[in-house]
Amino acid sequence: MHFGSGAGRKGAKTNLIATCVCFILVCFVGTHLQDIELQNVGLQQITREDGTSYSSLVSVEQDRWDVGFQVGVLGELRLNTHLQLRVAPAMFFSERETLGS
Repeated sequence: MHFGSGAGRKGAKTNLIATCVCFILVCFVGTHLQDIELQNVGLQQITREDGTSYSSLVSVEQDRWDVGFQVGVLGELRLNTHLQLRVAPAMFFSERETLGS
């Protein structure tokens, strides 16, 4: 005795999401913590407004963790049974304060 949507039929599967939907669009909201440290490799040649130049190692560091949130849209296109194309553009909202050295 079989129970469920495929009762009495061998091999019958009912998966409406997998068979009917070929494009999905979802909105998402999230939170994040950011800490950033950027450093250029090697010395950089810096020219002042008066025409003199000097070499310096340029680096930027954030001295604290910043809290922020993000919103975006996720789109997924089913190309065939084994391949999907997913795109997820998002906007991050946060405040950053950097210390230059």
